[in-house]
Amino acid sequence: MEHAKLVQVIRSVIEHHPEPGASSRPDDYDLEAIAEEASEQIQREGLDELDAKTYWQIVKKHAEP
Repeated sequence: MEHAKLVQVIRSVIEHHPEPGASSRPDDYDLEAIAEEASEQIQREGLDELDAKTYWQIVKKHAEP
């Protein structure tokens, strides 16, 4: 997926389907870093998409302090 499109998808998921206890504000996260790490992991593992657990681990890792 194109990087800009991936960032849009990540923004939408954070806004509309937040993990319990996580912020639903995209500004609370480094969306670029999330997109980069997710893309790298998808490519490295030959996946079509990440499972929810892995996705939210990446998101939480890139939460802004």
